[in-house]
Amino acid sequence: MPGATQELKLLDIREGDDFAGAHLQGSINIDLDGKFASWAGALLAHDRPIVLIGAPGSQQEATMRLGRIGYDNVVGYLADGMMALARSPHLVGRVQRITALSLHEQRQENVPICIVDVRSASEREGGHIADSIHVPLPQMLRHLDELPRDQKIVVHCAGGYRSAVAASLTCDAKLWR
Repeated sequence: MPGATQELKLLDIREGDDFAGAHLQGSINIDLDGKFASWAGALLAHDRPIVLIGAPGSQQEATMRLGRIGYDNVVGYLADGMMALARSPHLVGRVQRITALSLHEQRQENVPICIVDVRSASEREGGHIADSIHVPLPQMLRHLDELPRDQKIVVHCAGGYRSAVAASLTCDAKLWR
């Protein structure tokens, strides 16, 4: 079925660190343990079927929580989670993580980096990284085309949850436009 996966939303419900380590390319990461329903409601469309990727057993919880907010379009899940892709490494993506110190050093060396602040406007008003661009996470999908593709993109938030979601949107942006 050519193009069939383009019609699906691949939703990875694992922790952001696990997603960064290895994920199915084209999937979006919304950790089941965080504000799952809020971010799923803000970022998913009701008109596309959803396939879940997570630890065995977590899919039922995710399906129930999605159903509570009106997403009754979960059509399946990746059996055995990411282990199902062990024989298909070409389908696996990774997100490089960076420390604040490493980011600072790279900026001092003039490495071209686009820093995207995905916090709310009120959080940003309290202080932000110089030269960062502000794209609150709920607006990220609408602004993917505006992000540069000729440099590293670093996303940040206050605690890591939103930046993990945003990283999943930006790392395979061509699949989510």
